[in-house]
Amino acid sequence: MSNKRWIKRKKIIQCDVDDTLVESFNSWKPGHIPINDQNGFTWWSKVNWDNVQALRDAKAAGFSITVHSAGGADWAECVLEALEIGPDIVDEVADKPDAIIDDLDSGHWIEHRVYCGKEPRAGSNGLQAIKSIAQLIEILKEEREG
Repeated sequence: MSNKRWIKRKKIIQCDVDDTLVESFNSWKPGHIPINDQNGFTWWSKVNWDNVQALRDAKAAGFSITVHSAGGADWAECVLEALEIGPDIVDEVADKPDAIIDDLDSGHWIEHRVYCGKEPRAGSNGLQAIKSIAQLIEILKEEREG
């Protein structure tokens, strides 16, 4: 069991990479930053600086931060490196989960969900719509203090 990593804090935030922290393209556009992936390809990425700052604020408020990506943990690490976000902010980097197995619908235990996409998607389970990670952090701080 000594090789296992356990996150035992109650204040946990999981954050996706693509279209949440960065939106990546295969050609340069003004204002985009280069992100070199694990295969040596350079992606030009528009950064959502508000969400990046919100992660920093969440860490300062005592949250444990996991960043994941459908592109894999290696890609997520490349993005974090380009954004100069290190282990002082992010506690864990992972592949995006394919499934969550639980006895409860996620709406029963995920109190808040921030949707950062451009268009609504099915499966929101009626969760509260929160427009930014920063707004989520404020809500969670109030709940923890209250």
